[in-house]
Amino acid sequence: MTTDRCSHLCDAMEYIIAKSTTDDPIRAVVLMGGAYFSNGIALNVIEASSDPATESWLNINRIDDAVQHLLHDFPAHNILTIAALRGNAAAGGVALATSCDIVIAGSDIVLNPAYRAVGLYGSEYHTLSYYGRCGEANAKAILRAMTPISPTQAQSIGLIDYVFPGFGKGLEESVRFHVTLLLKPNILTRGYWKANVDLSPAALAHARALELAEMAKDFWSARSVRYHSRRFDFVRKVKASQTPLRFAIHRRRPDSTAFDEEELDSFDNVAYYKQLAEVQARAGLRAEVREELGALVARWASAEVNARSHRRGSVALQSTMETAHVALPGTERRAETMFSCYYKPVDVPLTPPSSPPDVLLRGVTV
Repeated sequence: MTTDRCSHLCDAMEYIIAKSTTDDPIRAVVLMGGAYFSNGIALNVIEASSDPATESWLNINRIDDAVQHLLHDFPAHNILTIAALRGNAAAGGVALATSCDIVIAGSDIVLNPAYRAVGLYGSEYHTLSYYGRCGEANAKAILRAMTPISPTQAQSIGLIDYVFPGFGKGLEESVRFHVTLLLKPNILTRGYWKANVDLSPAALAHARALELAEMAKDFWSARSVRYHSRRFDFVRKVKASQTPLRFAIHRRRPDSTAFDEEELDSFDNVAYYKQLAEVQARAGLRAEVREELGALVARWASAEVNARSHRRGSVALQSTMETAHVALPGTERRAETMFSCYYKPVDVPLTPPSSPPDVLLRGVTV
């Protein structure tokens, strides 16, 4: 249900309320849905938007507006609300249906009331409808289990009210007949589940504020990584690395401490994701430093190789110059002194040393 479609639904609901008068009251509204009843906010449209977080926020607020009509505005005008699920429903679609006074479902459909698998806390006033219909324990169980349930299972815990067999036109006729029965005088004026639930404007505002506060974390806080990454994988049908343990129960032993990520309390902890982001940032920084150091070392090694090559070239040049000093046949020998650093050349010819003094020659027989 995109933001625009939710707005269209709200317009239709407001039109119905405006058309209901004291002289010509509208007694009931039945949400029939289609081949697929609803799965809440439109993840495909959100993923394709330029700002998925903002589009998610607009979408969830608009679907909440539609649910508020069901919980407050229609009852205020004595209009009974009925959801007739002829197709599957999931997440916000289930919550929207359960906010009605009565929920009727075909026996062949599948319900998935949890939001958690896609990384969302959920809204659509489910903290009122789920808890009011199923009780706190069952509501928390179906939200944490993240497994599909059948209409009969949903009926057994109070999530839906009636289950009819069949599909297509046969199911639609059953729904119409049952709604006619419900609208007989003094049969039903509102949903049974509402008896012990505070649905005053203040209670609705409080529930909405709490739910949207959690959804804001899912969209913008450090915890948003779970929603944005899972939405990306869901829309693009990314292959999972392994089957979750909640489905592959043969891999979960009674004494095992292995759990799916969604089953852990840390999955909801913003501080955990902040710490995780810091660890990832440090790891990324270390990787960048290693890469930069590697590049520096590579440049230094290249410069060293070039320097050595240059030095070898200089030695070769020097050897060539020194070879020029050697007198080859037919060439004139150069008169330069080679080791001038050890002595200075003289211009006068050297003379032999003088004879030993006479005193040293005394007594010497020659």
